[in-house]
Amino acid sequence: MTRAEQIYHDFEQFDMHNQEVWNLFKKYVFMIIQKDFRHYGAAAIFERIRWHVQIETTGKEFRLNNNYCAHYARKFEDEFPGYAGFFRIRKLISESGRAK
Repeated sequence: MTRAEQIYHDFEQFDMHNQEVWNLFKKYVFMIIQKDFRHYGAAAIFERIRWHVQIETTGKEFRLNNNYCAHYARKFEDEFPGYAGFFRIRKLISESGRAK
């Protein structure tokens, strides 16, 4: 299994067992869209999810692997094609050995 395949497999497993992360990701993206932003960074949304879980709810450390960030951005655009381009999607480093 390649590194890219391993990361995607891990993402799928995480996503399947942590539906709340996907729900929060969508919630925060739509909040940003309602503020008339045309583009935004998925990494900032990840930080907002971490803040929500750690500070606003549980008060405990919450692990959210940065490797999944690009996959959530792609999942959002796949599920909501009307917002294609909201995230600047780049080739995954794990697929080529370098970013493009």
